[in-house]
Amino acid sequence: SDWHLGRTFGALSLAADQAAFVDWFVELVRSEEADLVVIAGDLYDRAIAPTHVIELFRDTVKRLRSTGAVVAAITGNHDGADRVAPYAELLDLSGFYLRGGYERLGEVIRHDFADGPLDLVLLPYLDPQAAADDFGIVADSGAEPAEEDADLVQRRLRRTHQSVLETAIAIAEQRRSAPRSVAIAHVFVSGGTTSE
Repeated sequence: SDWHLGRTFGALSLAADQAAFVDWFVELVRSEEADLVVIAGDLYDRAIAPTHVIELFRDTVKRLRSTGAVVAAITGNHDGADRVAPYAELLDLSGFYLRGGYERLGEVIRHDFADGPLDLVLLPYLDPQAAADDFGIVADSGAEPAEEDADLVQRRLRRTHQSVLETAIAIAEQRRSAPRSVAIAHVFVSGGTTSE
């Protein structure tokens, strides 16, 4: 995650460093004969990335796919989801799964690898303010229409990153069918515990 392609430090360009990183990474994927490459958000450093940065990412994905690896990527809070993921259906045909924003949220992509099926659950960064009005909201509260409108506004104001993520996870959980799965998310997490 967090490639932040296009990042600079003031006037200092990191383009050469980023190109060196992707060269190293592609060779690592090739040498390890990886079946799956996961890129968990913040592909770019800003929502409207410069053309040369978009080309670097495109060429990197082409090179990763040439190794035989499936590539699954999601947008992060720095990416413009509406600019990055509009061709998701076409990209799926190539073995490159890219998701961003709320479109197709909760979708489970089942992929058969040599060692068995795997469900991919792609959960891009979800801006609570960008959610549809009814996302995560239970309908038919029994209130009068004016009360429902006021209640809807209050629920929108209380909507958080955690609440939209929980709703997205619940939707995906109902759709999983493979004996194993990988959830790919770009989220803020606190209170976790580590294990072996």
